[in-house]
Amino acid sequence: MHEHVSEGVYVVDTMMFGVEEYAAAFVIDAEKPVVVDTGLESDAGNVLEALDEIGVARDEVEYIVVTHVHLDHAGGVGDVAEACLNATVVAHERGVKYLTDDEKAARLVENVHDAVGSLADAYGGIETVPRERVEGVVPPETLDLGDRTLDIIKAEGHAPHHFALYDDTSEALFVIDEGCAYMDGREVLTTPPPDFDYDETLESFDRFEGYGAEYLLYGHYGVNPDGAEAIDRHREALNDWVNEIRAARENGSDEEAVEAVVSNHSEEASNPIVREVMARDVRGVLNYLND
Repeated sequence: MHEHVSEGVYVVDTMMFGVEEYAAAFVIDAEKPVVVDTGLESDAGNVLEALDEIGVARDEVEYIVVTHVHLDHAGGVGDVAEACLNATVVAHERGVKYLTDDEKAARLVENVHDAVGSLADAYGGIETVPRERVEGVVPPETLDLGDRTLDIIKAEGHAPHHFALYDDTSEALFVIDEGCAYMDGREVLTTPPPDFDYDETLESFDRFEGYGAEYLLYGHYGVNPDGAEAIDRHREALNDWVNEIRAARENGSDEEAVEAVVSNHSEEASNPIVREVMARDVRGVLNYLND
């Protein structure tokens, strides 16, 4: 399943956990085509099928860009790279070892499985890629796609190996997981542990505004048509969220702060899945405040 955004940019539903419109990969049908993220290992086939449907030959894919090495974005990289044998895998320099070294990849998977508990089997694993096929980058960088350029933007608030992208032809800014998600047409904060960094995220928002993007594209999920206008809302919501958690932290232990903040949002937290995600995101901010 895929959706055309603009000027050769497509959102691909990876069908994470079998759920529609929960996690996205992307295809840029440029002169030198690009796959952006690959979903979980179990979902790589959906990304490859989308390539076929869009009409991009697998052997013509120039780059597989991994925006960060969390399994819901990078788990399928080995399968997609094996199918797209002429593609170079591009990842943040800090993430390259997890894509190329079997031992470090296994450690990554183990850490994820420990963190997600009962969802471990659903998250699966990751097949590594030969080191010679992977290019490590330190943003800012630019990829030449022939008929357009793709800027690689420093955006390390979500994780130190995370970056964003900007396609100058479609004017689409791929914020991916930096500070916010876009679910069911709603802008939703995302501040998960262990790496959320408030200051880095605010700096990313400043960079994003400089592009004046027409569209914002999110890893969870899809396209915000408000583009650059949404960034200030993201910033304001993030400031309010961090200040709320900081105040709760002053009145008790971290776990008491988690319970207090979740209780402040009782209507949203009535859904047990939302409650779990909200508690996780509170812990992400607490980790930042405690450093």
